[in-house]
Amino acid sequence: MATSLALHGLIFAYLLGTPPETGGRDEDTVMFMEIVSLAQAAPLPEPEPEPEPEPEPEPLKPAVEPLPLPEPPKPIVEPLPTPEPEPEPKPDPVPDPKPKPEQVPPKPRPVPIAQAPAPADSVTVLDVQQAEQARLAARDAELKRYAELVWKHILHHKPATARKPGAVKMRFSIAANGALLGTEVAVSSGVPVLDRMAAEVLRRSQPFPPPPSALNPAVFNLLFEFR
Repeated sequence: MATSLALHGLIFAYLLGTPPETGGRDEDTVMFMEIVSLAQAAPLPEPEPEPEPEPEPEPLKPAVEPLPLPEPPKPIVEPLPTPEPEPEPKPDPVPDPKPKPEQVPPKPRPVPIAQAPAPADSVTVLDVQQAEQARLAARDAELKRYAELVWKHILHHKPATARKPGAVKMRFSIAANGALLGTEVAVSSGVPVLDRMAAEVLRRSQPFPPPPSALNPAVFNLLFEFR
């Protein structure tokens, strides 16, 4: 049965302890004690003979010694009185300096602050938001126009028939000069023949229309449905 190919384009924007415990036990402390043998005790010495008693000496007669004469008394010398030093004259008292009157600094005169004139072309936050929204809207419109060109370009290279039905989603990117940068199967059909046919359609369609500078490179998802 003849089958026809329907192409549906799905477009999206291109976005740029611890260490292990060691086993084992502590080393045992080994103590060595040396026992020294005692020498045999020596025999006790024999007692010495008692000495013979000596004859008692005759009592000595006491010698009469002359009494010492008393020493003459030493004369008492009284020290002379030390003269008292004369008192030093007291210096004249110095009068305390009079405190200086505090000087009050003069009050600074207020300087008038010149207000800068507001620029005539001042940009507000609302203006920035509106400009950004306008830029995004223009980019989306440009992307839509370019996607329609790519879609029409691929329609001229679609296959006439397919042996089996199925759907495969392809993702591809287009360079600034319109060349095909690369293709990949985003969602396989489960039939290798249909996946290869979809990739072949994209290869035959190049060169594509060059994309705008804002969309360089341009990336698209394209769903092929083989019926």
